[in-house]
Order: sequence, then structure tokens, then C-alpha cells
Amino acid sequence: IFYDYGFKLEWVQDITQKQLNKYPRIMLMQVTGDKKKTYYFTEGGMIRLIPDKNVSSSYGDREEDIIIISKKEFNFYPWNQFVFLENPLNRDVFQLVQGKTKRYVTPQAVKRMKIDPEQIAPINQTELAAYKTASPIVL
Repeated sequence: IFYDYGFKLEWVQDITQKQLNKYPRIMLMQVTGDKKKTYYFTEGGMIRLIPDKNVSSSYGDREEDIIIISKKEFNFYPWNQFVFLENPLNRDVFQLVQGKTKRYVTPQAVKRMKIDPEQIAPINQTELAAYKTASPIVL
């Protein structure tokens, strides 16, 4: 990925954590050549398709905060398919399917599917409501 962007090893510099903290965490991205889809980059390093501009604005996101990444880098990140409602805190888990539907995942199914808590990201009510409801996963 580093070389895909045309970077060179000699350009790498050591900086302190304090210097690094000056740069905000990237949250929004698009893939080179596809401005129609915007993705959220979770704190856990996963990507999730943002269903529409209403959802994006509900988080206070701005178009000028979107960065463009290469397809190679995009393909590196795992998909964030499991979410929970952050506020009010509700640890019910939902699986997002193709950025369009949500499926409730029972606690037993979460255990059987061995879903790690770090694979489950928080979302707000606006985003949860943007997905159509499909049949639950009850394994």
C-alpha cells in the first residue's frame, strides 16, 4: 500500500506521539474513481458504507473531511458488519448486509458465530433506522 501511493522509504521521518496527535483521525473515505460511495472508518480499523447523506450529517461529518484512498488500500480493510446502538446504549447486535439491511443477532448467535466484541461498532439511531429490517439470526 505504501508503494502503491508512490511513497519512498527515505521520506519516512520519526515523529513524537505529541506531533502525531496534531493530525485528526480519518473517519470518511472514498475509493479512487468512485465518488458515489462514502465509507466510515471505524476506530477498530474496519470500513462501513454510509447509507446516505442524512446518516453522514447525523454524525456531524462534512464532505471536506473525506479522503480518497486507492483500491488496494481499501481492499486491505475488513468490513464492519456488526453494530450496536450507541445512545441510548443498547448492546443488541445487528448485522449489516450490503449496506442496505440489518438483521438482529441473538446473544446465542453472537456466541456461536464467535463474534469478537472488537468486531462490533457503535452507530447512532439515525443510521440504524436507515437500514431495512430483515429476518433475525437465531442460530
